[in-house]
Amino acid sequence: MAQKANMKTISNQKGASIIAVVAAMLILAVMGAALISLVTTGSDVSVNQLQSEQALYIADGGLQYVLKHEPYPNYSTHGDWTSLGAGQFKVDTLAFLQNLVNPGDTIITVDSTANFPSTGGRITIDTDFNITYTGTNPTQFTGVTVTTSHPINNSVYPSARLFTTIPSNPLCASPINIDVDDPLYPDDTGGFQIPGVIFIDTEYFYCPTKIVNQFQACVRCYMGSSNAAHPIGSYASQHMLTSTGQITNILSSSAQRVVKVNALPQ
Repeated sequence: MAQKANMKTISNQKGASIIAVVAAMLILAVMGAALISLVTTGSDVSVNQLQSEQALYIADGGLQYVLKHEPYPNYSTHGDWTSLGAGQFKVDTLAFLQNLVNPGDTIITVDSTANFPSTGGRITIDTDFNITYTGTNPTQFTGVTVTTSHPINNSVYPSARLFTTIPSNPLCASPINIDVDDPLYPDDTGGFQIPGVIFIDTEYFYCPTKIVNQFQACVRCYMGSSNAAHPIGSYASQHMLTSTGQITNILSSSAQRVVKVNALPQ
């Protein structure tokens, strides 16, 4: 009887040992799977971060390329992607011409009018700051008044006419409000990307806020530009550029980064 009891005890011990081993193996398997998951996730995060940084460098490189190789102020790749390193970039302005513009034209066709007031205003093409329009559809400015020719693909920027004189201030100290209240148009500041830099003649202003027909708390002499008086009827404009860099990996996922700058007149 004692022998049978001992055998039963040994059998129970073996069974418990087997259960313990199986449990330990299950725990190790779960820990291994968790470790693999952590390593894989960490690897994915590292790859995504690397691609994001590469996309940022490509966006910045594309911007510098366009500023160097495209003629002022037509800094754009016209909606096209350009290869650079392991990725590609494109540089956009608010709009660019889809057709040649001739004096007397009443319609200007662009890639998109989405960034401009639909109820009328002024636009800048090349150094022509006083192109007016009375309305838009998705790809056209209508009711246009234009007196100068402009080639296809040239950039389109916002423009506004001063309603009050900006006096000279050699100290460049106190922020000022800039009124562009043209009674012909309900919102002359509508196409400007604010906060941002605008320029009037050869002076640059950094404007952090705006309301309808007024740029507010603008800092004068921005980036060392020369202080000057600007009479009523002078034009404010802005050259906002958006550069997008993109990296596409072998799994067809992509990382994109965007750089926005104001290109100042040369």
